[in-house]
Amino acid sequence: SMMSNDTAVSYDQFRRYAQRFIAVMDRAQTLPTRSFLLELGSALAELYALALMLPDPGAGGRARSPVDVAIPSLEAVHAAVSGDGPGSPAYTLTDDLAAVYCALKSGIVRMSHGTAPSEILRHWRHTFQTDWGDHATAAMRAIYLVLRDSTLTPSGR
Repeated sequence: SMMSNDTAVSYDQFRRYAQRFIAVMDRAQTLPTRSFLLELGSALAELYALALMLPDPGAGGRARSPVDVAIPSLEAVHAAVSGDGPGSPAYTLTDDLAAVYCALKSGIVRMSHGTAPSEILRHWRHTFQTDWGDHATAAMRAIYLVLRDSTLTPSGR
């Protein structure tokens, strides 16, 4: 990697932002939709910025067996951003958020099972490049469009 160690993102640094995103997702049911989307958009943007700086995983162990992760219910969010049918961002937004949540949470679950931080960073970086980076950027765009065109219900929820 061309990146020196002092600019590379550490496991602890990335984990803090992953946990922030997970915490916001876990509160999906309790937050007004606009607040949820604002917090989520911010958390995703910071995760994306850090993920770009993750150290190159190099060769090494590929992903271990999948970890089961329960996704928080996003029904309220889906309903609020659905707007008027096809073409609406809601149809993919909830799927994109679920994919990011799974990728990040599975790393944290692995850590509690004793997997080394370097392996988890490798997992996060590899899955960022092959999977959740695509979902995170799509979700950021959908959130941006929803907030920009704010068709959320007049009550502000």
